[in-house]
Amino acid sequence: MWGTVTGPVSNNGATNDPTPTLSGSGEPGSTITVYDGLNVLGTTTVNGNGTWTFTPTTPLLDGPHSFTVTASDAAGNVTAPSAPWNVELLTVLPNAPTIGEIIDNVSPDLGPVLPGGSTNDPQPVINGQQVLMRSSRYTMAQRLSVPSRQTAAARGHSDQLSR
Repeated sequence: MWGTVTGPVSNNGATNDPTPTLSGSGEPGSTITVYDGLNVLGTTTVNGNGTWTFTPTTPLLDGPHSFTVTASDAAGNVTAPSAPWNVELLTVLPNAPTIGEIIDNVSPDLGPVLPGGSTNDPQPVINGQQVLMRSSRYTMAQRLSVPSRQTAAARGHSDQLSR
């Protein structure tokens, strides 16, 4: 997610670009007003080919954005708003995950595994913490095995990992 990813962002997608370029089509010469929710971001004009682009001059804040547009002609007629195009802006890297403890549940070494220690438990309990953004993915790699993968559905969601 963080880096030099460029290109179209799907509806309900995410970007790390705080000034994403929006584009569309309309009647040549029409004025397009771009909204983020109820806030006007600015205007642009539909070119002779029937297309328009708009890039916010002020960087957007992290979080969800719901873009809509209206078009107006020279006579002042204004269209109904377009369907929303929803985008999550994520410019701040999340904190690294932490492992609080590893619990061995197989004899003879029951209980917490010391840092740098080992376990004979093929499925030890691993307790940790990570704050996830919507649609974040996390991978838990296990030595000499296939990683477990879970997807967080929303902020504050927690999952039980299993192999």
